[in-house]
Amino acid sequence: MEMCYEGALIMPSSYAVMSEDEMTYVEGGITVSGVCTIIGTVIGVHGAGYKTGGIIATKCYYAGLTPKKYKKWKWSIRAFFCQPMIGGTLGAATVLGFENKFYSYFK
Repeated sequence: MEMCYEGALIMPSSYAVMSEDEMTYVEGGITVSGVCTIIGTVIGVHGAGYKTGGIIATKCYYAGLTPKKYKKWKWSIRAFFCQPMIGGTLGAATVLGFENKFYSYFK
């Protein structure tokens, strides 16, 4: 698509003029170390959530919670932990850690 201007081009008052040389050396994007940092942070945070769920399961087990009692509250607990305010995926990791550890006590 070709652009044609018949009059003077009016630019915003806060624009910055860049020469062609400046455009050649502009760098951007994300580096490999940046990607690794993000992945490491996500793994660490979700690992902590999973471990926290296991600790909660141990406490609930020793407090007398049984699978039959938990079954009545399971979906309410899952909905609470997976809400956006807590962090959907972090909450899901916590619930997963809880249920894996909790049910392992009854095998």
